[in-house]
Amino acid sequence: MKKVLTALMVLIFAIISSASDKPDMNVWRKMVAEAETQLIKLTPEQVKEIIDKKENYTLLDVRERSEYVNGWIEFENFLYISRGVLEPTLSRTGSLKYEDKIIVICKTGQRAALAGVSLKKMGYKNVYYMSGGMDEWIKKGFPIINEMGSFTPTKK
Repeated sequence: MKKVLTALMVLIFAIISSASDKPDMNVWRKMVAEAETQLIKLTPEQVKEIIDKKENYTLLDVRERSEYVNGWIEFENFLYISRGVLEPTLSRTGSLKYEDKIIVICKTGQRAALAGVSLKKMGYKNVYYMSGGMDEWIKKGFPIINEMGSFTPTKK
């Protein structure tokens, strides 16, 4: 009986320990939700209008390189810096001015919101993010470009 109790206690401890080792996705969701409240959200349609009117904004794409190479939004003021190196790259290069109007984009909008908050903390004043990210942009059938050229994805 003592061995069974010991084994049961070890099993319960293992279950409790392994559960606490797993990342809590609710924390991530809360971080994103909080970030979204600190920025102005633009829809893909609003971003397309800004591009069509050639307004004075910078599109900042923070996706990973493996995502970026599949296609990006063609715009005169376009800048690609992966989220993982955003802060040190901007600090080192001065690629953006603190007064610039910056629209941050990523695959789904979540990393863009988090990156946007980071930009605000760095002192950038006019930071926006595109909701839905490139996934939504492509779903709308808006044009993208890659090394092969410019094209309009087919709507799904």
